[in-house]
Amino acid sequence: MKHNKLISLLTAAALTLAVLPTAAHAESGLMLRADSVTAECTAGKTVSVPVKAEANSGYAAGLIDVHWDAGALKLTEVQFDAKNAPDNGSADIVSDGSYCISFGDDLAAADNTGTGKFFTLVFEITEEARPADYAITFDDAAVIDKDIQRVPVTAYAGILTLTGESTPDENMLGLAVGIAEVTLGDGAEVRVPVTAETNPGYIAGLFDVLWDADALTLTDVEYNDELAPNNGSAAVTSSGSYRVSFGKNTAAEDYKGTGTLFTLVFTVSEGAAAGEYPVMLAGADVVNYNFSQVRVTVQAGVVSLKEQTTTTTTTTTTTTTTTTTTETTTTTSTTKPTETTTTTTSTTKSTETTTTTTSTIKSTETTTTTTSTIKSTETTTTTTSSTKPTETTTTTTSSTTSTETTTTTTSTTKPTETTTTTTSTTTSTETTTTTAEPLQPLKGDYNADGEVTIADAVLLARFICEDTTLTEDQIDKILDAEPDYDSDGLVTILDVTALLKKLGEE
Repeated sequence: MKHNKLISLLTAAALTLAVLPTAAHAESGLMLRADSVTAECTAGKTVSVPVKAEANSGYAAGLIDVHWDAGALKLTEVQFDAKNAPDNGSADIVSDGSYCISFGDDLAAADNTGTGKFFTLVFEITEEARPADYAITFDDAAVIDKDIQRVPVTAYAGILTLTGESTPDENMLGLAVGIAEVTLGDGAEVRVPVTAETNPGYIAGLFDVLWDADALTLTDVEYNDELAPNNGSAAVTSSGSYRVSFGKNTAAEDYKGTGTLFTLVFTVSEGAAAGEYPVMLAGADVVNYNFSQVRVTVQAGVVSLKEQTTTTTTTTTTTTTTTTTTETTTTTSTTKPTETTTTTTSTTKSTETTTTTTSTIKSTETTTTTTSTIKSTETTTTTTSSTKPTETTTTTTSSTTSTETTTTTTSTTKPTETTTTTTSTTTSTETTTTTAEPLQPLKGDYNADGEVTIADAVLLARFICEDTTLTEDQIDKILDAEPDYDSDGLVTILDVTALLKKLGEE
């Protein structure tokens, strides 16, 4: 149960902001972009990938997760820029394909608005690496300013391209994203195939498609049912990242064919500029019939958006003794008007009103009944107009249902008492929830030593960064002492900052 609670809290923190490759909020937040780097595929060689801020409205501290292919790359170091993004207590690196970077200063008195290099990711090429394109992606960002207000974050993935000669490895699923070209303004769709060049066999898999949403809009994914049927992918979105799920979980055998697995269908986004826009696959997770992991290599694709070109042809004719006759042919096309008839029929049925007046004087009773009937009136309005080129007849009928009203008035020399009784019945549903509250230890005392100190803030920061050196007993104590210190329903860097500020006030 403790572990389920931990997963729920971390999931809540992750959902505070999904960082996708799109330019939304760029003007009022922090925009980070990883450089695309090319290096020779040599085992043991180190490659540096700078991550830069292209826009920064101001921040104090933040966290962001970076992801890479751990089979081909090993993260050995993160070099922080002391001015723009100092190290803010990041945990030791465990190169398993994901790492939480903590940067800035929790106690900053002023926001940092610097742009340029924030940090540099240093990778070592592994023995298993193959010449291919490897995505460096980001997600789960949580960034605040000095007033503990959330700062919107946009993070663009980078591509680390390893070059060199190699023969196709039949033990890997080798995927290649196609190349396409389209002219701006012509409205044509862009079709980008994703092809399996080698395939050792798989039953199911998924990965994320990444592209620049400012230039391209994903409208559809067309699956090849023979090689890669749709395996429950969500509805297509065009945020710059979309998860493709393919294969069949209950397949009786592996899919082993090569060729086009599916085709990505894009349209050019309004306002897109000419240029080269990469289309990348990242976060591959593919298994075979025996539920063994299948290694994947990817060659990124690109969509080229070209400017429209205008061709001007000039013809010069020299006449010596030549007579030129010009024949003009005029063609007249006549479209006959089309008659559109709109008929509106309004029918009001008769309304019957009955008024009964009773007057009583002593022993003489006189009853007068007056009945008034309004006969039905039928009105038909026909409007005829001419338009081109379609004949359309629209008939609209409106009916008013008759209403019968009976009014009875009784007059007598004695006092008349009128009583009106209204009965209203309301059916209500009462839900009672009873929650048994366990006894809670001191809030913020994450090391359970009976007091809240800076040591508890450090322990909470390690917990939020998913420090793998924390023991299960430490995790249990943190969860019992309410890691959501600022009570906003989420466990993020904001809780550490709130705790530190509270300690500073004491």
